[in-house]
Amino acid sequence: MVDQRRAGCQQGNTEKVPCQEGQEKEGGKTVEGARAVSAIQGALADAARARRDALITATDYLLMPDYPISAEQLAEVRAYRQALRDVPLQAGFPQAIDWPEPPIITTQSEPLVSST
Repeated sequence: MVDQRRAGCQQGNTEKVPCQEGQEKEGGKTVEGARAVSAIQGALADAARARRDALITATDYLLMPDYPISAEQLAEVRAYRQALRDVPLQAGFPQAIDWPEPPIITTQSEPLVSST
């Protein structure tokens, strides 16, 4: 009887039956396989969040009150940062991510020292 159950596991039987020691088949997939997929998903999500956090951190200086940036550019930076925070809410996260484009920032101040 055990051999038939294992054979059923190999043939795609969707009943919950022992496949190998420590594995069970449920819904056409092994529980161990589902755990591996879940671990990969978690690793992808962690990597995406780390990239997002680094991109947000890279714009921190633009929010300083004494940084020479226009109100329009500041609004663009804030919108970009919010779009980065919303990345985990995207439908394809973490496999398919539509990363927002960073705003192009130019400063309003003139150089303090002349190059001539």
